[in-house]
Amino acid sequence: MTSTNIDQQILEGLTSSNMDQQILKGLTSTPKYVPLWFRYDKQGCIFDDDFITGNPYYYLHRSDLDVLSTNIQDMLQETGLPVNLIDMGSGNSQKSRIVINAILKHQDKLTYIPMDISPESLQVTSAALTKEYGSSLEIHPIAEEYTKGLQQIRSIAGKKMYVWFAALQNLPYDSQIEQLRSIAKTLSADDCLLVSFDTTLNTNEVQKAYLNPTGSGHDLYWNALWRLNNDYGANFDTDNFYLEAEFVLSEKVDVLSGVKLKAVSRQCHSVAIEGLSITLTIAKGEEIYLHEGEYSSCKYTEAQIRHIARQSGLDVKKTWTDVNKHSALCCMKLNSAI
Repeated sequence: MTSTNIDQQILEGLTSSNMDQQILKGLTSTPKYVPLWFRYDKQGCIFDDDFITGNPYYYLHRSDLDVLSTNIQDMLQETGLPVNLIDMGSGNSQKSRIVINAILKHQDKLTYIPMDISPESLQVTSAALTKEYGSSLEIHPIAEEYTKGLQQIRSIAGKKMYVWFAALQNLPYDSQIEQLRSIAKTLSADDCLLVSFDTTLNTNEVQKAYLNPTGSGHDLYWNALWRLNNDYGANFDTDNFYLEAEFVLSEKVDVLSGVKLKAVSRQCHSVAIEGLSITLTIAKGEEIYLHEGEYSSCKYTEAQIRHIARQSGLDVKKTWTDVNKHSALCCMKLNSAI
């Protein structure tokens, strides 16, 4: 069975889970793609940590840390205390530790709810945080897709502070608005969302950050194909591909800038994927996008950030940024008109 004769009915009957459906849909689309989230299994999270800390050209992680460390007390004053802390896409919680430490200077106990697509990563991080903070940090990890996870948060009593660092930008534009709307539905008037945006618009800086000359971080991208080999019995050989990153600039208020990231085939070859019962024929020069949607990572102007917030039922109350204007951390609250 090839990609040319799979229709929607076959697609639904062939797969046994939502993940399988999404993977199959991507690999049989034109152009082909692998959803960005698929690279983040346990090993992918390790590769991601190596990418953001070991890549000398990747500015966003360092910029977020700088903005947080410099302005955290002002952020908490804007938020108000006491709070419960919800961490969207927590990873290893490195940035969130800055927030946790600051909050615990003002309240004896903190309810912390880390959310992540990787159960293994959540387990490791939660154990480390328990060891570090003891009974002062009450941890309730949620290993769910964001929308499902948010349903579990609605019943939490008390003021809520959401933090979402360097992850919203990885979603397609419509999904960004959808996810922010989902958060808005769980907010009371006193709750807030602290979310970071990549505001770097220099083409050279962006392309080096995502596909740097040293090769640091490439394992993170290849993990999308390696995981297909491990989890679905595929026979992708990454030597048959090279990586390519393209930055597309936009200053329109409702069209974002972003990075297109793809694996480009060096030669015509076939790939069998036993777990999905398909064989792909990949032409020389054919591109497999390593993300769904238009971009792997979006970049923003201030006007674009405010537009997305308004479309989501939120207002940007205050913004903090670093000296180089790489990162903007925005405090958002429910739109006052709602």
